[in-house]
Amino acid sequence: MQYLPTPPERPTWEEHEEWFLKEMPKAHVYAVVAYKERPVGTFHCNQDGEIGIIIGEKSLWGRGIASDVLEAALVGLKALPATQDLKLYAVIHPENIASQHVFASNGFVKSGREARNGQEEWVLE
Repeated sequence: MQYLPTPPERPTWEEHEEWFLKEMPKAHVYAVVAYKERPVGTFHCNQDGEIGIIIGEKSLWGRGIASDVLEAALVGLKALPATQDLKLYAVIHPENIASQHVFASNGFVKSGREARNGQEEWVLE
């Protein structure tokens, strides 16, 4: 969560869940990401098209979980009438190379625009 614009500092799962649910009334789609039947992260797509994925267990990074979540989510989002006309994008910190790779491998490109708090906007082509 170090790359979020306003992250809670080292939250417990319960603190993250509380933060996540507070933010989600703005979302079209949100989900808890599960791995081997236990919660390990979150996914959301806000009403303005912003997509975010968090995998909270460092030991699970690099296993393709976020890529799998994003790939499946894009299929589902394209099928929802409420999201078909949205410009889908992500806000990614310039140092978050792993997230850049996840989104780039799923068709997102850096727009060249700063999003907020020094983060960059990546858009789905």
